[in-house]
Amino acid sequence: MRFTSSFHALVLFLVVALLASCQKDAIDTTGSVAISFTPVINADVPDSYYCSVHVAETYPNTPPLARKYVADFATQIDGTVRVTFDHLNPGDYIFTYYKNRQLVPHSVQVASQKTTTFTF
Repeated sequence: MRFTSSFHALVLFLVVALLASCQKDAIDTTGSVAISFTPVINADVPDSYYCSVHVAETYPNTPPLARKYVADFATQIDGTVRVTFDHLNPGDYIFTYYKNRQLVPHSVQVASQKTTTFTF
């Protein structure tokens, strides 16, 4: 009888150990935006060296969610720059950049598990 209870305890332990080690893969529900735009950098406006993405609900009252240095990106023959913002939750955002001294905002949408492309 002692052998049977030890065997059952071992089987129970193995089942619990196997179940504990099995984890469902987390599904990434974030998305990305790839944006092509034509910035005009002005040395008198330090912020003109950056482009940003903001949560639409709170724009312009909160800091940007992400900010990137425009000069880090290669300029295409037509003068456009392409930037990608990854790992954004699905929803509405405002993309901003400068054309000389003017801040230019554009509405962009992020879809789950997709890269959405915009050209401004």
